[in-house]
Order: sequence, then structure tokens, then C-alpha cells
Amino acid sequence: MLGSMKGQARVAYAKSKRAPARITGAYDEGGTAANTAELKGQYYEIEDRVFDLGAGNAALLVHPLGEEEGWGVHVFSWQGGDGTFVWLESEDEALEHIAKETQAANSP
Repeated sequence: MLGSMKGQARVAYAKSKRAPARITGAYDEGGTAANTAELKGQYYEIEDRVFDLGAGNAALLVHPLGEEEGWGVHVFSWQGGDGTFVWLESEDEALEHIAKETQAANSP
């Protein structure tokens, strides 16, 4: 599921040469043409936003549907799709991780 949404974000980026703002919605509206049902799994849901980190990288955020699971951040390259995935304890930690990745991508 996450790989599919990453793929759709990369296709939207390739078509428009700009990062989509979210996963759902039409290409011309800043989306990737996915529908909301594609974001929800049995235990996790992908947030309906795409984080453009700069320097050719982006991230997707995964949140738990239950309270016992952690949050996931998938950082990937727009061009090749390679990336990393980390589990974190909370939404705040996940957003902090994305902020650090953004800072690192934009540092000389």
C-alpha cells in the first residue's frame, strides 16, 4: 500500500515537475489521482499529504488506527524511488523526523 502511494506520488511529480501536496485529488489540483479508500489498511492509514523535503526527496507519513502502534515515516527519492522507513512513537516525533530530513536535505 505504501509502495503504491509512493509510486503514485512519483508519477504525479514526473508529470508536473512539482511535488504533489496530497495523495488524493486530481493531478491539476495537487493530488496523485488516488482515492481515500486506497490510503487505509487494516492497522495503519497513510496521511493524505506529501512532504516535499527538497533536494529531490519527499516523505509520506503513516499513522496507526489503534493506539498501541507507532507512526511511520517513509523518506524517498523523487527520481529513483529509493528510500528509508522508520517507526516512531508519536505524531510529534514523526513530524520532527520529517523536519530534520527537510533540514538535512537543504543543508550544504
